[in-house]
Amino acid sequence: MKKLIILISLLVIAIIAVAVLYFSRINMDGRSNERALSYIPDDATVVAEFRNDKSSYEIFNDYQLLNAALGDAHWDELQTLKSLFLDQEPVKTALAGQNLFVSLHPDASGQVQLLWITAVNTAGNNLTAQTLQEKFKAKTVSLSGKNGLQITIHSIKKEFYVFINNQSVIGSFSKELLERALNGKHQKATDKFVTLINSGGQKSDNSPLNIYVNHQNLPGFLQRFISGKLSGNLSLLQQLSGFTSLNMNFKSDALMFNGISTVDTTQASYLNLFLRQQPVTTTLYKAFPAQTASYLSFGISNYKRYHAALSRLFEQRHELDKLKEQIQRIKAESGIDLDVNLKKYIGDEFALLELDNQDKLALIKVSNGSQLDFFLQPISTLYGEIIHQFNNSNVLYYYLGDPLKSYSRPYYCIIDNMLAVANSAAALQHFLAAYKQEKLLAANMQYTAFRQYIANQGNICFFAGLQNSKNLIRSTLKRSYAAAFSDDNYGLKNFYGVAYQWSAANDHFLTNLYANYTDTAKNPLKLAWKYQLNSRLASEPQVISGNTETYIILVQDNVNNLYALTADGKRLWAIQVDGRILGKIAQLPDGTLMFNTASKLYAFTTAGAVKPGFPVALSPNASYGLTLVNNQLFIPCGDVVKGYDLSGKSLENWSKPVNGKLLFDLKAVSFDNKQYIVAGTANGEFTIFNANGSVYQRIQHAEHGSYKNPIALMPANKLADLNIVTTNTSGTLILVSGNGKVNRKIIGTWSEKHFFDAGNITGDETPELVFSDKSQLAVYNADGTLSFSYDFKYPLTGRPQLLRLDASTFKVGAATSADNQIYLFNDDGTLANGFPVKGIANFYIGTLDDDGRKYLICGNMDASISVYKL
Repeated sequence: MKKLIILISLLVIAIIAVAVLYFSRINMDGRSNERALSYIPDDATVVAEFRNDKSSYEIFNDYQLLNAALGDAHWDELQTLKSLFLDQEPVKTALAGQNLFVSLHPDASGQVQLLWITAVNTAGNNLTAQTLQEKFKAKTVSLSGKNGLQITIHSIKKEFYVFINNQSVIGSFSKELLERALNGKHQKATDKFVTLINSGGQKSDNSPLNIYVNHQNLPGFLQRFISGKLSGNLSLLQQLSGFTSLNMNFKSDALMFNGISTVDTTQASYLNLFLRQQPVTTTLYKAFPAQTASYLSFGISNYKRYHAALSRLFEQRHELDKLKEQIQRIKAESGIDLDVNLKKYIGDEFALLELDNQDKLALIKVSNGSQLDFFLQPISTLYGEIIHQFNNSNVLYYYLGDPLKSYSRPYYCIIDNMLAVANSAAALQHFLAAYKQEKLLAANMQYTAFRQYIANQGNICFFAGLQNSKNLIRSTLKRSYAAAFSDDNYGLKNFYGVAYQWSAANDHFLTNLYANYTDTAKNPLKLAWKYQLNSRLASEPQVISGNTETYIILVQDNVNNLYALTADGKRLWAIQVDGRILGKIAQLPDGTLMFNTASKLYAFTTAGAVKPGFPVALSPNASYGLTLVNNQLFIPCGDVVKGYDLSGKSLENWSKPVNGKLLFDLKAVSFDNKQYIVAGTANGEFTIFNANGSVYQRIQHAEHGSYKNPIALMPANKLADLNIVTTNTSGTLILVSGNGKVNRKIIGTWSEKHFFDAGNITGDETPELVFSDKSQLAVYNADGTLSFSYDFKYPLTGRPQLLRLDASTFKVGAATSADNQIYLFNDDGTLANGFPVKGIANFYIGTLDDDGRKYLICGNMDASISVYKL
């Protein structure tokens, strides 16, 4: 017993020691980051943070949207900085796993400069100015009286300036910015901002990128980009303080961030009024004209509380008495008490709109439009039909606040419980025409798709549709920044829109930022190399291991030449076989390549030499390629399953006839350390063979038509629960279980010539069901619900390809022959970056080396093959 107590005591002590070390390490890392962040100059408005590790770079490497937003030049800078600085020793080891911080700073010329900051990890003892100088042949320069380095990056013709001590690395392409960071006399970011960044705010562990915004610096930061003074909606930011922290949610065709925004409630800021409101369900957007370029909408859950807070704000500004006098004067002159006759009809939403013709108007939801119209007529003048003009100023400013201040004595009309106001009657006439003709933003398909990412409830929401905002961009932004929205070196013009939303949550706002990308063709794939074949590509290229740590590409042309190429496109050897290779080429542990044509089984070395005893004649002819299982080969040969060992000799008990022509390859599955071979035929017979060739289960299902698609196996824990899945020629899904039970399921309507397959596409445990027919592709979940679909302009060439990403997941690829286009789909149904691409069916997507980079290998109509970097 004493020994047990001692053992438990030692274990408890060990746990406490580990915990102390762990949390002290966290605190040490936090202090290191805080020291590094203390260099950030005070004009930093936005700071980005990401992890300096392989997984982060894998996410961003092919993320087209960052390239689109930053522009080609800035993107190349970042890519070059990573490969020529961060990926080189001793920097790589010293900064591995550290958080990198990038702060944005406007310079005197109006450009935005970046400051890179990070703390050195515990393995960074060798990272000194001297080691960097030797590694990069850098010059020593004085930076605010401190010794720094100037590294020339020849590929982009720029100088990168670096300062390093035993705790931090700070760098920038701007010498002036780095000197400000190192100058102890220059003001630095506030302690609150640094603490927020260091703590990560509400950072999610799954977020690849985090952004921190200093509200107080926003007006000055934005002023650098616009041609005039901050006015209109932007002026609402003038009195805003506090911070926003945002986490990135990765989506291939959108920039999505969410987080929280905190504000200083002691500040006299209009936006603070919404902090004490509850999120409101938004419906007013359904009335916005199709021409809407941007809108700013507000939701008020409790108008009484809202107006009381607004009145206190007016009092702080010394405006309340004057505004109240105006309301009393209106009552005395007209008999209309607006505190009674207007206030009670104000609804829970209002919005400011700017249209593509630069019309500006406001829409206010009201509870009873006809009653409100009755009370407003005595204090207004009729302009024409239903349009009036207020006789007095600042009425709406008093009741709704700053957004309505510019509508001092506006024109107005009331329609369908909406009060619409504008500073010109023409703007209202344009709105009424669009509304009555139902030419509305909500009817736009792109906006509808965009809208699904905007929360249905909120308090403040800004939206800009970039296509309709062209005039607004030209008139608001400085010329150089406005030009970026049409420059081919940027992808900004390919964003449909952007939305920024605040929803009150006690002492802060829940914040969402969303911008979706509408065109993946802007950044085409980069061609790595081409190789000319004797004839067009005949089958899917494959990549196998060479004799050393290299990879070999295997391709076959239409005249049956098999080529072996290096990863950079040089021919190693070529040999002609007797026919088209069926299915996949299998590679044995010793490197031997094994495959079959219709009439022969082949074995080659990676040097292209035929192995002794091969080729082996197949009789009857093979209907598809071999399956390699436990050093044995199984080949579907018409209506017979043939078995061979690796020397090409027939396996005893393995020449098994089945009822009908075998469909595609044979499937292998293992349960309780026992191997089984599964086959399906065109006549609807499904057979499960034991490893010795005996039949475990044979199910005949011919009464429901013939079959011409491959079988797939759904995962199961035991053989009796295994489901063999395929479709018959009527398009019905057939599920055959290991215990002989057969189920049918109709998913969609398909012709006799449809194609079917199954594979794990979305990354869950169950394979998805892939249907294609003519020019339609549809991917269904295992329960029959639609995952995604795609309609092509032209019919597909043959069946779609399931392209293996790793041991368990696939991507769907397809090709159309009428226009020779290749398509690749993400797991959410969006097109992968750079697709479609010119090429013909039967292509490969995967790695060519050990760096993890993906490539596309495809054939062309001119009998060449092209290799693209993805």
